[in-house]
Amino acid sequence: EIGNHGLADAPMWMMSRDQVNEAITSWESEMHSILPRWPARDADRRWFRPPMGLMSPTLSSVFQERGYHIAIADTWSDDTGVDNPSFHTKVIESSTCDGSIIVLHAPSIPARFQTLEIIDRSVPLLRKRGFAFLRLTDLFAAESKDQGPGCVNCTFCSVSMVACMFVTLLFC
Repeated sequence: EIGNHGLADAPMWMMSRDQVNEAITSWESEMHSILPRWPARDADRRWFRPPMGLMSPTLSSVFQERGYHIAIADTWSDDTGVDNPSFHTKVIESSTCDGSIIVLHAPSIPARFQTLEIIDRSVPLLRKRGFAFLRLTDLFAAESKDQGPGCVNCTFCSVSMVACMFVTLLFC
């Protein structure tokens, strides 16, 4: 499932309403020139992950008007700043829990080619722990049935995220 993150990996929270609309329109135009259809299915949600996870009332308002849902990840290891596939694999393996959303950036430039190795290493480890991989729309499908997003904030996940953030700070 492909979600919008903007064409530039740059903060959008200070943009004006017109700038946000232009950024969304530019991204959608680019996707429509590449993909035969976006979103791929009628029931698919339009997802947006704000760069750096930073939101503003303007962003929230524009995305709501345009039918987008916001996705914020809980598993992130600074893959654009730390060139160490083993480190990222360990962070992903240790901090992923039911309902986790993992951020890895597309290997579109040489500094991000490690993403392929991180995925190659992480997926088997997570599957061995019993995890399945879902599209965001499928993960949150239960929400429409008043069952929540399929995960509760358990102590294990909270402790793992604090440990992950601490380790990231130590090694960055």
